[in-house]
Amino acid sequence: MLYFLSFQIEFKLQQGKTFCFDEDVPRGAKIYLTFGASQLQTQPYVNFSLLEPDQTPNYQRGVNANDSVSHTAFRSGIHKLCFTAAESTQQNISRDVFIEMEQTIVVHNFDDKFEAANQANLLSQAVISEQDYAKERVRELENASQRMNRAMIFTVVFSIFAAWATVLSQNSWLSVQIRKRM
Repeated sequence: MLYFLSFQIEFKLQQGKTFCFDEDVPRGAKIYLTFGASQLQTQPYVNFSLLEPDQTPNYQRGVNANDSVSHTAFRSGIHKLCFTAAESTQQNISRDVFIEMEQTIVVHNFDDKFEAANQANLLSQAVISEQDYAKERVRELENASQRMNRAMIFTVVFSIFAAWATVLSQNSWLSVQIRKRM
């Protein structure tokens, strides 16, 4: 029996920061990773590391445009996929980073099947949770956009009224000045 999971994430990584993903991987699962960083700018330097459940580094590499690695989990548990951006002499710089992960779980005996079923259930719950979060975030962004639109409309209307008031007051003042001189 074979189970399969795949996801892709893109994010900005600020200089001097570390961004990690926690992935619960059962023993014997194969992980295929493709990752990279934008080549439009080369700073800050980005490093990738894969940490075992006991936090020992299994794999480390500098991130290029497009790298890939495969890994077989020898222990069940939370594996960390971490990206670290080096400090830079430039101020407030970031780099676009992406990661694609494919995880396959091959089940050979009953204990593995039970663990794989639990893992598949946990993964599906995680996907549902992430989808709910994404929907909530989209609603928040739509609300922020609507508030911004209302503020812009108010500003435009207020500017038009202010311009009209200025024109009317200048016309009144000009007509008074013309009457005084006549």
